[in-house]
Amino acid sequence: MRRFLSARGGLVKVAFFTNGSTAAPPAVEIDDHIGDQVDRVLLAGYEDTGTIEGVLGAIQTHRGRYFTVWDDVSGAPVRCRLHDEKWWRHQVTSLLESRVAVHGRIRHFGNGTPRSVEPEQIVDLAPAGDGPKATFGSIPDIIGNEDAVEYIRRVRQ
Repeated sequence: MRRFLSARGGLVKVAFFTNGSTAAPPAVEIDDHIGDQVDRVLLAGYEDTGTIEGVLGAIQTHRGRYFTVWDDVSGAPVRCRLHDEKWWRHQVTSLLESRVAVHGRIRHFGNGTPRSVEPEQIVDLAPAGDGPKATFGSIPDIIGNEDAVEYIRRVRQ
């Protein structure tokens, strides 16, 4: 990367902006230390909107209000802010030890591991016991209890 940036006619200054910043930050000169400066910025982490799926494993209300979801992908605990509204308290407590999806603004460490979420929505991912049942080769809700082979024969005729 350094060779690309310092090649003749390449970049000579870089400026980093933070989320929501309107003021122009000071430019950084590209020299032998640019790699260290870029690494420092990247290690700071980043934010984006997304969804974390995992098991809701803990609720904290003593020093701060949050719940913890153990992320399926990274295996890391992800701290999610617990909103003050009664609906959120009821929903989160009823989903304790359940598999959930938490959608919202996610803060990641520099390596991409999620560390916290400002949740907008929480969804129970536990399978519903009363949903349509499918067996191999069946098409639930389309063919009813009819055998899949018989259904295909009838449709082809």
